[in-house]
Amino acid sequence: MKVYKKINPSNGEFLYEVEIFDRDKVRKEVDAAREGLSVWGNLSLSERVKILKNILKKIKERKDEFVKVVMEDAGKVKQDAIVEIFTTVNHIHYLTKKGYKYLKPEKRSSGYFKNYKCFVQFKPWGVVGIISPWNYPLILTATPLFHALLAGNTVVLKPSEITTKVSLLLEEVCKEAGLPDNVFRVVTGDGSTGRELVESNVDMVCFTGSTAVGIEIAKKCSERLIPYVLELGGKDNAIVFEDADLGRAAAGIVWGGISNGGQTCIGVENVLVEESIYDKFIEMLKNEVEKIPKEDLGAVINSIQFEKIEYHIEDALKKRAELVCGGKRLDDYHFEPTVLKDITPDMKVFYEETFGPILGVMKFNSEEELIKIANSLEYGLNGSIWTKDRNKAERIAKKLDTGTMCINDCLTNYLITDLPFGGVKKSGIGRVHGVEGVRAFAKMQSITVRKFGLKKELWWYPYSKKIINLFLKAIKILY
Repeated sequence: MKVYKKINPSNGEFLYEVEIFDRDKVRKEVDAAREGLSVWGNLSLSERVKILKNILKKIKERKDEFVKVVMEDAGKVKQDAIVEIFTTVNHIHYLTKKGYKYLKPEKRSSGYFKNYKCFVQFKPWGVVGIISPWNYPLILTATPLFHALLAGNTVVLKPSEITTKVSLLLEEVCKEAGLPDNVFRVVTGDGSTGRELVESNVDMVCFTGSTAVGIEIAKKCSERLIPYVLELGGKDNAIVFEDADLGRAAAGIVWGGISNGGQTCIGVENVLVEESIYDKFIEMLKNEVEKIPKEDLGAVINSIQFEKIEYHIEDALKKRAELVCGGKRLDDYHFEPTVLKDITPDMKVFYEETFGPILGVMKFNSEEELIKIANSLEYGLNGSIWTKDRNKAERIAKKLDTGTMCINDCLTNYLITDLPFGGVKKSGIGRVHGVEGVRAFAKMQSITVRKFGLKKELWWYPYSKKIINLFLKAIKILY
C-alpha cells in the first residue's frame, strides 16, 4: 500500500500517514456513491435540509476539534483557523435557511400561450467528484460538498493529501448527524488519486486548485460531456487612489496579502498605487507589516512553496524591483512578510501567482493606465479598489475583468453567502454560492403542461394557406 507521510507545516512534526487510493479503490467508492443515490436522491428537499441542519449542529459542537485539526493540517494560526470554521458554518447556515429555496420548482411565464403552465424543476446530476485544496481545507471542501448534497447528489471527495484529516473529520461528523451510508465518500491520496476520480464515471466534477490541473480536468470532462466547476488561481490587484482612507487601505491590504501565510486564492498580491501617494503608501505598508507579531504568521505549507516565493523575489530584484522589507525565511516553516516596490509587468511576481506573504507594489498615473495594467493579467478572480469616491470605484470595477471585486475592503466577499463566487480567464469557470452556485449542482428540466385548448393545435398537420396567413398576421400584430 502506497502512503503519504503528513507532517505539521508549523513545526515539522510527523502527524499521520495517508493511504494513496489506486484506480480500483477509487472506482469502488464511486460505485458505492452511486448506490447511495437511490436513497439520498429520493429524499425530499426538506428532508435533506433537515440532515444538513444536523450536520451544522455537529460542526458547531465540535468546533474546537475542527480548529485544532485545521491548525495542524494547514499550519494556520488559531485566528485564521477560527475564521475558516466561522465561514463554513455561515455558508451551511445559508443553505439551510435560504439557499435550498433555489432548488424548489420555479414557475416561468408562458408568454402569449396562456393555456400552458410552465415551470423548471431541479434534479441531481448524480455522483459528484470533488477535489479540494490544502490552503482552506474545510471551507473549500464544505462549500461544494453541501451544495452538491443539498441538490440530491452523492459525493466522492478527494482532499489534498496535505490536509486529509480535516476531510476525514468532516466525514465522521456527517455520519454522526445522520447522513445515510454511501452518500459522502472520501478517497485519499495524491494527484494520481484525483486523476482516477476524474476519469471514473462520476457525473460532475468540482475542482479547486491550480490552473494547469484545472485545464486538464476540463479536457477530461469535455470528452465525456459532463459539467464541471473550476476555481483556479488568482493574482489579485488592490488598487489605491489618493483619496482613499489610506490607513484602512494599508491595514486591509496587509491583512489580505499576508494572512494564512499569503496562501489565499483571493488574497492581495499586487498593489497598484496612484503616483501622488506612492512613496507615502509604501511607507504605510512597511509600517503595517512590521507590526505583525511572528505568532500571527501562518506557516508556508512546504518546500515547494518556499522555493517559489524565493524565486519570485529573486527574479524581481534582478529586474530592478526594490526590497522594502522582509525577503527571507524566518525559520524552516515561516517566511517574512515582504513588500517589494517598483515591480513591473515583466516580473514573475507581477503575473504569476506567488501564494506567499509578498506584496508587490507599482504606481499608476491614470485610470486608463490602471485598467490596462490590471486587465493584462491572465487571471481574473478577485480584486479590491480603495477610494472614497464610490461612483469612481464602481465605474472602474465594471471595467476590470474579474469574477469578484471589493470596494474599500478585501476578501470579505467570500463571506457574503448570496453572492456568486468564481473567476474568469485562467481563474476558472462556473460559480459557487448564491442561486448560481446552488443550481450549478443540479440539472434543470423545463416542463410545459397544456391546461386546455382545441383538440389539435393550429400548427399541426395538415398545413394550409389560411393557417400560414394567420401566423403572418400574428407576427405583425403581436411583435
